[in-house]
Amino acid sequence: MSYNDYTLNSKSLIKRYTHRTRYGVGLHLCLHNSPKTILDYGTGSAHILYELNKSDANLEIYGYEPIPEMYLEACNDAKDFPNIHLVQNVNEIPIHYFDKVTCFEVFEHLDEHDTIYSLENFKTFLKPQGEIIVSIPIETGFASLCKNIVRYIIGAPQDKNWKNILDAFQNKNIQRDYSDQYFASHVGFNHKNLEQYFMKCGLKIISRYYSPISKFKLVVNSQIFYRLKVL
Repeated sequence: MSYNDYTLNSKSLIKRYTHRTRYGVGLHLCLHNSPKTILDYGTGSAHILYELNKSDANLEIYGYEPIPEMYLEACNDAKDFPNIHLVQNVNEIPIHYFDKVTCFEVFEHLDEHDTIYSLENFKTFLKPQGEIIVSIPIETGFASLCKNIVRYIIGAPQDKNWKNILDAFQNKNIQRDYSDQYFASHVGFNHKNLEQYFMKCGLKIISRYYSPISKFKLVVNSQIFYRLKVL
């Protein structure tokens, strides 16, 4: 099953709704203030790149994807778009070149070392006065309990240990399985820890957006979007 089959095209109406809504929020934040150059870091299926291209064919768009299978799939899909550039090696990304650097649904899979490495990279790729957009899933509190019940019902490949699920609901620390150098399950991820890494790396949170129903904030939403600036 591809990433899009699991998210945008999921058999679950709830998952389809939340993921399609988050792509809409992400696209809006990407295009805010009319950037000319955008880098999507960890672009996966590169769906956001095609949406950006449809919105503004004059954008110069880069997508970085280190996973070979996803990179090859994205390259094949992007071959007819001359303004979309896909790279697998982080050293191929231009320095201080981008008006915006985006990173959607990646940090929940990274450990502390790779999180800090990535955030420091963002500052290197960004133009002066550029902006960083990050989205991550909400995996604590009542929202996490709702998500994990849905995952359990639909048979999603997540941690089904009810102790961990209840600990996440209570905002407790959870020992996460770091196999193959990434966290496969979202259960145990805490966005508050990521906010501490933002501060540690000299990034200021300009604003937060919640998806899919912004006014409910952390209660029942599935994602948080951050707009960040370099201090």
